[in-house]
Amino acid sequence: MAMPYFSAMEIAALGLVGAGLIIFYFGYKGRNSSSMPKAFKYGWLAGLAMIGLGMFAFAWEVMSPLTPEKFVQIVRSQVALPAQVDAITQWDAVEASGQRVRYLFSVRKPPRDRDEFMNVMRRQITSSVCEDKLYRAAIKEHIAVEFIYKFGDESYPVISLSPGECAG
Repeated sequence: MAMPYFSAMEIAALGLVGAGLIIFYFGYKGRNSSSMPKAFKYGWLAGLAMIGLGMFAFAWEVMSPLTPEKFVQIVRSQVALPAQVDAITQWDAVEASGQRVRYLFSVRKPPRDRDEFMNVMRRQITSSVCEDKLYRAAIKEHIAVEFIYKFGDESYPVISLSPGECAG
């Protein structure tokens, strides 16, 4: 069973809630030790459990390999889709398929020279993708990336980046 992606904020929140429960417990115990409600009696255990869960989630995220599904979860947590890229291009979706990640774009106004447009996009994508930290991690896990452009005439040119294209 795959564990969901936890952001750094969620992991930090688990640890802080756990620490807060422990502080709350000992603070309450110090003031009202004789009349502590049963709900607070084992509050320090709940705090330790929260901190332990945070540590486990952190270790899981750090030690588990990057998968295409995890890659997509990370990207989706960073951007709301669909998103306008420029005047004619919209980023519609990102999805995982096998050992690939696919970015789906719609181009509203077809360029005069589609081949030249795709060559320019390939150069831009290759340079930006190969510099990105998340993509570098994907390369180490042999995850390929595809950029699919849907034009108004229903053609779907694909720019594929294999892990070898960014090696080095």
